[in-house]
Amino acid sequence: ANANRICFYGPALEANAKRICFSRIAMKKTNRGTWVVIVSLLFAVLLTILPLPSWAGWARPLWVLMVLCYWAMALDDSVSVGIAWLLGILLDVFGGTVFGEHALVMCLCIFIVIKLKKQIRLFPLWQQSVLMLLLSVLYLGIIYLIQGMLGSAPQTIFYWLPLLTTAIFWPWIFVILRDSRRRFRVK
Repeated sequence: ANANRICFYGPALEANAKRICFSRIAMKKTNRGTWVVIVSLLFAVLLTILPLPSWAGWARPLWVLMVLCYWAMALDDSVSVGIAWLLGILLDVFGGTVFGEHALVMCLCIFIVIKLKKQIRLFPLWQQSVLMLLLSVLYLGIIYLIQGMLGSAPQTIFYWLPLLTTAIFWPWIFVILRDSRRRFRVK
């Protein structure tokens, strides 16, 4: 039983003759499946920055938003606004956009999902797809406003095509990530 414990001693602790001990088993359980979340988020970033032909570039779904929304709904406190901000900054760097543009919008969308996650979990998939459509409207709308203020707003209707592709891909993303979460026991 003692082999499964890690104990720390420090100057402040020695004065009180106390020690801090952690169970290795408990530490393993808290870190279980974290790699699944990280790999899925990195894969979503990869899908976002992957070059596509010009005809398909406009239809690219908001991969990072979908994966972040899933993990924000599925996990209690593991995916937060801070992670959304970091991934948004990463998208800004890779996309060459205004620094903080995607980070701001990603934080806002994930904040909404975190606040409503208990209700969203009860929605059937088609209602979650509608919610993803609304979050995509918010995401693309704010980015459009920011780019419009800078004088570089897209002048084509195809800019809004990711609204549909994100809503269409959401059920598959949800099922794939849910199965991964169950298979690898992500908590």
